[in-house]
Amino acid sequence: MTSHVTPLSGAAAPAVLGGMTPRTLPQTVPPARPTPTVGAARSRAHGPTAALWHAVELHRPTSEVDGACELTLCGSLARVAVGESWPPASRDVCPACLVLTAR
Repeated sequence: MTSHVTPLSGAAAPAVLGGMTPRTLPQTVPPARPTPTVGAARSRAHGPTAALWHAVELHRPTSEVDGACELTLCGSLARVAVGESWPPASRDVCPACLVLTAR
């Protein structure tokens, strides 16, 4: 029986596995992940900081996150507003979130 080095472990493994060679083993494809959407979230005013609109990656259905506090792309906490699209048509938008979502 011949051996070959596996890419993950670097250890020698038998070239024939249950009658199948590495070239004839069935290929498994990982399930496709849904692409997260970017939504808008409103932060609260805190001291000298004004309330701003932030960008949030939504990995769950919108019915589960409406009104929930989420971590924004810039790292602050804000309440998700599902009815608002990103970027919102207002002037009080987080500049860091604008840069992080510009592609």
